Amino acid sequence: MLRKRSDCSRLGRRRRQVDVIVSEWMGYALLYECMLNTVLYARDKCLRPGGVLLPNTSTIYMAAVDKTGTSTSFWEEVYGFDMSVVGQTLHDRGLKQAIVGEVRGESVVTDSAMIKHFDLMTMSVSDTNFTSSFTLRHKPVDSPDSEAEPVECHALVLWFDSGFTAEACAEHPVMLTTSPHCQPTHWMQTLLHLKTPSAAGCRRVRLKRGVPASAPEAQSAG
Repeated sequence: MLRKRSDCSRLGRRRRQVDVIVSEWMGYALLYECMLNTVLYARDKCLRPGGVLLPNTSTIYMAAVDKTGTSTSFWEEVYGFDMSVVGQTLHDRGLKQAIVGEVRGESVVTDSAMIKHFDLMTMSVSDTNFTSSFTLRHKPVDSPDSEAEPVECHALVLWFDSGFTAEACAEHPVMLTTSPHCQPTHWMQTLLHLKTPSAAGCRRVRLKRGVPASAPEAQSAG
């Protein structure tokens, strides 16, 4: 078992390599507080040719959520008391830092967009510094009134999938997902609050992701 870089370096000096590396390195929104750089170091130093790194793929997704997808709506009425000032404080905090919390699928009001796909067998640490352009489109409004206004988007939600694909696990491929549409995990989802709600039919966005060392910490909604 390799617990730190020095373990891998020591193994490398002995010219011993391994067939499989399994690591639960993923952080919030995949790249917050993650250990990916250490895993890639171990891959390059300790994995023999033809070996496998598991999971072998990871993909980041994004969608938009309505007000119920944020924690601000809870504070509008708490046991009969208007505590919206608390909700506004949380909203203002969410404009400065990513918020980690559980988002339910019914709060998602757009389709999803793939932000970035990583092949863990071939990628480098520099690949985590990227810019992504994508479009989010509202889901159809479930209303008999054809002129109903689209639901407002209050925040963007990030999640990830990590794959044990057929390339690495031919007999039993598995996809680990942290999607809001699936069973919750301890990674939950990561929210990026919008300064003002958006009701546009679709919006083109450019997302820039810095290297892990310079990324702001994600804060828990709890």
